[in-house]
Amino acid sequence: MKIYRTFAMAAIVLVLATMTGCSQSVWVADAAPAAPAPTAVVNDLAAGSLARTVVAGDAALAVNYWSALTMDHWTAGAKKTLSLALSATLGTDTGQQVYLSTLTVDYVVNGPDGVIAGGPAQFVDRAVVVPGYLVKVPYSYSQNLVVSTLDPAATSVDVTLAYEILVQAAPASSDYAKQTATDTLKIAIAH
Repeated sequence: MKIYRTFAMAAIVLVLATMTGCSQSVWVADAAPAAPAPTAVVNDLAAGSLARTVVAGDAALAVNYWSALTMDHWTAGAKKTLSLALSATLGTDTGQQVYLSTLTVDYVVNGPDGVIAGGPAQFVDRAVVVPGYLVKVPYSYSQNLVVSTLDPAATSVDVTLAYEILVQAAPASSDYAKQTATDTLKIAIAH
């Protein structure tokens, strides 16, 4: 009888151990999937400044961007400055000049669920001199833009800049060819 109880007890322990193992693996299999890791927002000004060359026809614009604020101060509520300086060179330079006639800046504010309506207003700088601002090296154009208060849910802002330039047809000519170069910066908003 004692041997029978020992075998019976061993059998019960074995069944319970097997069931416990099964229920545990079922629990693991039914566990909720891990939440995806948040993706980092691209920040073209992460290093504090950025130099790019944008092309408009035969003209190449060397553009430098920077901010007086460090990126940790680019918050939704802050008054954010974006500065730029540019100068142009020509691929087939025969002595003609290059002028910037208009700079147009558009902003698109992004949030965790996509584009957020009501971003900063478009900025337009039309040259007040004819035919425009001389930007051929060694001359340059510079501008300070202010990115106003954004929606608190903003995660980044896309800044699209359109540079309309006039290239003189020949030295001393009053004929010009118009070209447009565009560039877009994505700047992260700190939280």
